[in-house]
Amino acid sequence: MQTVRRVILFFVRHLFIAASIIIVLFWGINYSLKQYTRHNQFQIVPDLNGLLFKQAIKELKSQELRFQVIDSSQFFQELPPYSVIDQIPKKNSKVKKNRLIYLTINRSRQPLVALPELVQVTLRNATSIINAAGLEIGDTTYIDNIGQDMILKVNYQDQEVSSGFRLPKGSAIDLVLGNGRQ
Repeated sequence: MQTVRRVILFFVRHLFIAASIIIVLFWGINYSLKQYTRHNQFQIVPDLNGLLFKQAIKELKSQELRFQVIDSSQFFQELPPYSVIDQIPKKNSKVKKNRLIYLTINRSRQPLVALPELVQVTLRNATSIINAAGLEIGDTTYIDNIGQDMILKVNYQDQEVSSGFRLPKGSAIDLVLGNGRQ
């Protein structure tokens, strides 16, 4: 009986010691993780949309945040060149100090596109080709020609241009069409 009691006491004592060690280890790991990850220490991401790139850099550096430009292939006419179009994470997000902020920057100028082959194409077919190229149809002028709605000439800024001519995306091109009469 005495040995059974000793064994139980030995087991209970070691169980208590093991549980104490586990609790101390858990508390120590939890405390050190909170210190390492700077738990509850955050900054609010500023609104950089519309700011010029240099101003955005200055703002991010003042708040000890890093940046990386991820894209500058878009162009918005209404925004100044080299201004911030988008940011990740978004404004007012909570982030840690030294966090990397990804910026999308407006291009310096409108990208150039090549004028597709439009001469001897009907207006109906040319409309989809022009839209796909990122261009717009400006004025249409009709002259006497047997091909009704057939494109005879393409003008850009009052000068005749041919296929392959590079012009800013979104530009309006003027078309000279046949009216179906000789």
